[in-house]
Amino acid sequence: MRRSSLMKLSVLGLLAAPAAIGCDQSPGTGDTGGGGGGTDTGVIRYDTGPPPDSGPGCVYALPIDLLFVVDNSSSMAEEQLNLADNFPDLLSTLTDPPDADEDGMPDFPAAEDVRLGVITTDLGSATYTVPSCDTMGGDRGVLVTSHLGGDPACADVTLPASEPWLSYEIGDDAVALGRQFSCLARVGTAGCGLEQQLESMHAALTTQSTSGMPNAGFVRDDSLLAIVFVTDEEDCSASDPVVFDPARSGDLGPYAVRCANHPELLHSIDRYVTALDNLRLDRRQPIVVGAITGVPTNPAGIDPLSIDLDMLLMDERMQYTEDPGMPGTLTPACDRAGAGSAIPARRVVELARRFAVRSGDGLATSICDDDLSLAMRALGTLIGRRLCPPLE
Repeated sequence: MRRSSLMKLSVLGLLAAPAAIGCDQSPGTGDTGGGGGGTDTGVIRYDTGPPPDSGPGCVYALPIDLLFVVDNSSSMAEEQLNLADNFPDLLSTLTDPPDADEDGMPDFPAAEDVRLGVITTDLGSATYTVPSCDTMGGDRGVLVTSHLGGDPACADVTLPASEPWLSYEIGDDAVALGRQFSCLARVGTAGCGLEQQLESMHAALTTQSTSGMPNAGFVRDDSLLAIVFVTDEEDCSASDPVVFDPARSGDLGPYAVRCANHPELLHSIDRYVTALDNLRLDRRQPIVVGAITGVPTNPAGIDPLSIDLDMLLMDERMQYTEDPGMPGTLTPACDRAGAGSAIPARRVVELARRFAVRSGDGLATSICDDDLSLAMRALGTLIGRRLCPPLE
């Protein structure tokens, strides 16, 4: 967890501490409304109510294409392990749905066909030489086909280039699948510390998914597509690669605050909403976007599905402010004793918020949580509620 692969990248020189900003001023957050954080730092929540009504009965469950975007920078070892350890909660929620209202019926149909893909957040640093970003183009949004975390027990987990994803069909061994995912999700910590979470996702689902490209075939026309970001850093998806120029510390500031302070050098969130909307054209359900990232922890253990993302973005802990104790870095949105911290991931949360506001298909929860079981079950529920296609 942070503090910090970007600290290691920081160029000498300090910026004046930026003022806390409200949602309508947040870099790259598009149409968020409302003001900045007030004196109450508690995340305001609401009851989401019952699951959407799928109509009279469910003839079949949609297939699921589930993409995990996993940060592979130097601070992520514990978080990758947390994800791997708790992934079975997501899988069991989908394949053996709960009966939360205790009416004797599962809350949604059991998943019968799931594809799982993993990519990293490393897209390099364009033509600039930056420590840990030495591979031009990084991992390019290509699906991971083998374990990158150095565990000898995972040496046998490899996927064919023709189908670089894991698959589950009803009756398959879910335990074996969980082990394979655990290996793939531990993508190592040698990746670029200038993470481009959103652009990696964009590349994976567009350029790299066209005919003849490495990810071709992963996303099916008739599937329910779900995307989950797992990261302790803010997105730095560059529209202008000068944001990575190490010689620009004088005017752009240290790397650890540069992307937050210069949204004009980053792609708009609209780019990613539009790309996902284009993928929705062949789908009978909305796309689900989840974020396990730098947001305040939830000590009460409240269901992540009940977190209001508008109010979350207005929380004062989610504003970009320079950390007075560590000049040249951002104040964390959350801390976990002995395990590090995570800075506000406003851009990642904003993408999830767009889908939450439009169709109830987005959530964000904290990567600082001691374990991710609650997050995994919430994601499973959010995806499961959309498995029954609307009747035509």
